[in-house]
Amino acid sequence: MEADLTSVEVVFAQKLACGEPVTRQRAFRALQDWIKQQSAANPFTEADMLRLCKGLHYVLWMQDKMLLQVRF
Repeated sequence: MEADLTSVEVVFAQKLACGEPVTRQRAFRALQDWIKQQSAANPFTEADMLRLCKGLHYVLWMQDKMLLQVRF
């Protein structure tokens, strides 16, 4: 992908790893929209998908309650 992934990744990583559940939820919704936009313009590479999976793993890891982790 030709997007400036470095700055975008940093912003998403900071917000998805935040200790506040509301901030993480908002960042997750924004990430969903961003993925839709980017995948419509250019397909993700395998490296992009690996970084995305790692980031989503940390979202689940930062969850406050085990039930939320199990649900996903």
